[in-house]
Amino acid sequence: MLDSKNTSSAIIIITFGNKIKSFIIMKLNKFLFLVSCFLFLVSTQSVSAQKKEINFNYKKSNYQFSISDLKENILFNEIPRTVPYKGNTLLKIANSIINDSIIVLNSLKSFSINIDAIDWTENPLKNDTWQLYYQNLLFVSSLNHAYKNTNEIKYHNKAKAYIKSYIKLHQNKNFTTSKFSWYDHSCAFRTTHIFQTISNELGLNKPDISFIQICFNHLSENIKFMVDPTNYSVHNHSLMMDRSLLYSSKAFISNRFISEDLKNIASKRALNSFDKIIDKSGLAKEHSMTYHIFNHNLYKNIFKLIGQGTTPPDKLLKYLKMNDILVQLIKPDLTFPLWGDSQIEKLSPKLVSDFENDSRLHALLSNYNLNSMVSFENNIATLRSKTTDKSYLALFANYKSKVHKHHDDLSFVYHTLGTDVFTDQGYYGYDKINRPLLMSVFAHNTIVVNNKDYTLGRKGQYSKLNSYTTRDTYEMIEASHNMYDSLTVNRQLFFIKPNLIVVKDDVNGLKKAETLQQIFNIGKGVSKIKNTNNKVVFSMPNNITVSMFTTGVKNTFLEKDFFRSVSPFKIVDSKQIILNSDDPFMETIILIESKQYNLPVTNPYIKNNILFYTKDDIEHKINLN
Repeated sequence: MLDSKNTSSAIIIITFGNKIKSFIIMKLNKFLFLVSCFLFLVSTQSVSAQKKEINFNYKKSNYQFSISDLKENILFNEIPRTVPYKGNTLLKIANSIINDSIIVLNSLKSFSINIDAIDWTENPLKNDTWQLYYQNLLFVSSLNHAYKNTNEIKYHNKAKAYIKSYIKLHQNKNFTTSKFSWYDHSCAFRTTHIFQTISNELGLNKPDISFIQICFNHLSENIKFMVDPTNYSVHNHSLMMDRSLLYSSKAFISNRFISEDLKNIASKRALNSFDKIIDKSGLAKEHSMTYHIFNHNLYKNIFKLIGQGTTPPDKLLKYLKMNDILVQLIKPDLTFPLWGDSQIEKLSPKLVSDFENDSRLHALLSNYNLNSMVSFENNIATLRSKTTDKSYLALFANYKSKVHKHHDDLSFVYHTLGTDVFTDQGYYGYDKINRPLLMSVFAHNTIVVNNKDYTLGRKGQYSKLNSYTTRDTYEMIEASHNMYDSLTVNRQLFFIKPNLIVVKDDVNGLKKAETLQQIFNIGKGVSKIKNTNNKVVFSMPNNITVSMFTTGVKNTFLEKDFFRSVSPFKIVDSKQIILNSDDPFMETIILIESKQYNLPVTNPYIKNNILFYTKDDIEHKINLN
């Protein structure tokens, strides 16, 4: 047994131990309580951050979008791409912009200015194209893509800085710094570029909510402009707006009213415009291969955003016929004619992919073997030889609208043995000197009446193919236009394969044609031009010699220095041969000679309106009436 003293000591020890245990438990509970409070606070703040909302004004009503919804619905790779540059070219442009040297388009000179000095009235080249792309913030898109590719925050921060600067001076339509500040093309592109920057911002750990709100305020003004029917006219700029609105519908999908309203407006307009922009043959009516491809890709994006299940089958069928135009116009070197406002376009695996991987286009990449194609729907004829010389002759008599059209009616181009012998002169960007001349009748392989150009837009004007004849040894295309007031210009083009062309032109009508000129633009590499008034001989690459004869006694040839533009703002020297006549009738024989031809045409001449020539030691004749 324990004595009383020992018992008292044991009780004291037990009591002390219980107090320590209670103290520890109390402290532990307090610690756990503090930890749980902290975790709750963090959780609450996180949820609160996700619930932060962005205000958006649409049709005079305010709506809210949560950051979490925007992050889920505004995905960079789904935003329509406008920047054509990739890889090192893109990075070089972005690095230039980082250093305050702005490149709005790679074809234009850079412009150095500190971002703090920008007031958005700048136009250093005094060029509409420069200022348009400056106002639509295409260069900001270069920064957006550079950030996406490299994850280097400097590109994103610079993009944000430019957007803040722009929005500060363009809060709504009443604030302008250029005629392009509030313009169809500008609003359409600017909307996509701002969405890109918002997407990149939403991808950060702590997105700048105030910046996103500023962007949404400006997007509201751009969308207000784009849905306004008074700002809509049928051409590719309007399709750009429809594409941007359709993407906006996707970005705002968490608000059913806004999303469906934008989609309804844009899809109806784009579908209604389709037949006005694309003709029955599938050709875009903007008189340009560059814009044919551009319109195709716009509609590709639009149909995807609308949903092919809701796109009318007749529209999809005609859309697929746009592929036919590439097959119709492609040259043996796999490029396309520089027709209208076209720059050099070439068939590539990427272009084939863009055009639904058409098997015909795939085949052309490795084996060019096409027949002649003449369309009385689009009024373009492409005549081809299927021999090893791969000769190609295309004539254009196409007038659908004034959009991107040149005064090139009845003009032709000719390619043989891998060489462009007669070419179109391309197009220059929007300026007041080079562009008007390259658009004029004086820059195309056609007929000039009374040494004057003609004006488009007069009621009843037409340009068309009239007839097509094909025989074993030759093809003939006949076309006419009435672009000159009270006059009809007629052209017959005989292609005796593989190396003889006869051009017959005449003019009739109420007015008198006092003088005529046939213009011939010679391709790259021309040399040794010899002119003896009624005959011209010159050399071309690949050991080609070209001889041009005129049958008119009063007709004389003239050699002239000229220029062409194969990209929008660059010109290169070229040569023209001009045949002058005081008669309302002209006739020219063009013989292309080379040892590379198999069974070439030789010894051509015209007598009593009959063309005589020799081929394979046999004399042939064609009645030219």
